[in-house]
Amino acid sequence: MGIARIESVAAPRIINQSLSDVLKSNSKLGQSLKSSLDYIKKVYLSSDLVKIHYDEAYSIGLSEFDGRRQTIVGAYNSFNAELRLLTERKGSMPRLNDKASLLVRLIGELFEFEEALMAEIEYPEFPTHRAKHVRFLQALHQEFVRIQEGSADMYDLSYLIGSWLTDHLRSKDVDFGAFVLKTAQQMAEAAD
Repeated sequence: MGIARIESVAAPRIINQSLSDVLKSNSKLGQSLKSSLDYIKKVYLSSDLVKIHYDEAYSIGLSEFDGRRQTIVGAYNSFNAELRLLTERKGSMPRLNDKASLLVRLIGELFEFEEALMAEIEYPEFPTHRAKHVRFLQALHQEFVRIQEGSADMYDLSYLIGSWLTDHLRSKDVDFGAFVLKTAQQMAEAAD
């Protein structure tokens, strides 16, 4: 049995062209793509997809921790409200930047608080969880770089944060919260 070989062929012309050149040369494709993107943006702006409703089921039972998470959800919703208005109003970019910066700062502060608590109670998943925090903060930094370069926009940042926040609220913090409550109960029983 022999090894299959792929014969060398000339690369299709489209590979050697930039996407913008392809779209310019095929105006029907370009119009279709632009129309699709415009529709997606319209749905995004008119929907409630970017608003996160903080449900008490997300609470883990530590008031300061839960309060910080609620604050982040509020800041995220405020950021998205400003993002929606940006398309209708000129001059709101500085406010949007301020809201994005506040949101990222609050996330960083939550991570610091969470990591200090994890270290104090000797949470077994602390190194793994901390590494996830580092990766997410790096992803946020990269997104800001991409925004400055023009290869991303604030909608990309909103999606990144919203996806992380939803996942974190529903699963990641639940396990941590259960461990914290169990540890607190054991400490209380040991003190009696």
